[in-house]
Amino acid sequence: VGCSGSSDGHLSGTHDCGLGSQAGFSVDWTTDCTAKTVSFTLSGSINGWLGLGLQDAGTSASPISLPANAMKGADMVQVSVDGTLRDGIGQDWSQPLAKTEQVATLVSSDLSSGTATVSFSRPWSSSEGLTIREGS
Repeated sequence: VGCSGSSDGHLSGTHDCGLGSQAGFSVDWTTDCTAKTVSFTLSGSINGWLGLGLQDAGTSASPISLPANAMKGADMVQVSVDGTLRDGIGQDWSQPLAKTEQVATLVSSDLSSGTATVSFSRPWSSSEGLTIREGS
């Protein structure tokens, strides 16, 4: 996380995941560099689960190659529209294994007019999975 470029200690972004207009899947995030937390909002045309997987890909100066199956070892958070949150580690193409200690926290979940929107936050530090470092 490149916090030095932020005047107020927050970095935000959005990404259209390119799954087409039918899925409409997007990710928004805000990083709080002072509290060392990151909040995510996922939205898509679905009435079940939305999920996000994070992998350590290094930095632009020192990239790390991802595994052939990018789900393997990914720090994954899944949230259902009914507000159930799963925090786990990716294992190939199966359901992630639950972490011993959950670090992600549900903020909200909603289903309106066929679009699911879920929000969660997590600290940068995780004893299992990905730890986010400043400067990464």
